[in-house]
Amino acid sequence: MKFNYDKETDALYINFIDEPGVDSFEMAPDYIVDVDATGRVLGLEVLNVKKKFNFDSIIFNSLPVKDVQFVGQPI
Repeated sequence: MKFNYDKETDALYINFIDEPGVDSFEMAPDYIVDVDATGRVLGLEVLNVKKKFNFDSIIFNSLPVKDVQFVGQPI
């Protein structure tokens, strides 16, 4: 799983499976899901992130540090 935050667009992309998607759809305002040909969810894009999340209070529970990979600039 990879997390990529773009400060310029205030968008967070969470990549669950590193494969090319064939389609995407907005499941709710500002939440876009990428899927493969079978409908399997590959990733999730969240727009207007700072309005939705307080990054100062993010806590990772039961998530081994070796499995966490942040890509891009620090938030």
